[in-house]
Amino acid sequence: MLERIKNGFWRTSIVLLLGGATILLSFTNYGFSEDKYTVNLVNTCNNDVDVMSCVQRTNNQWSCFYRMDMHQNDTLQAYTCQGNGKYLKWVREAGDIKTKFPSRKEVNNQY
Repeated sequence: MLERIKNGFWRTSIVLLLGGATILLSFTNYGFSEDKYTVNLVNTCNNDVDVMSCVQRTNNQWSCFYRMDMHQNDTLQAYTCQGNGKYLKWVREAGDIKTKFPSRKEVNNQY
């Protein structure tokens, strides 16, 4: 879904089904720079989840953000001031410490 928001900017949203969890992704470009890139991840299901999201900067390095124990309708906002539009995300059942998220170093080396 593409929608116009204030100041002439646009936001697009998609819904993902991940292992029984529904995550709403919303991408927004707003702020002081056309290069600013924001990803909003919303938990739209009844299950609590842990989420990690990384957004790539224009220098190809990743900025990573975490949200543990995300309840229904909770949001994780990941952003970078000079982004190239690429993002990654990982979702696991809340509290599942056996399923590890990658480190930022691993993300930068692998992606």
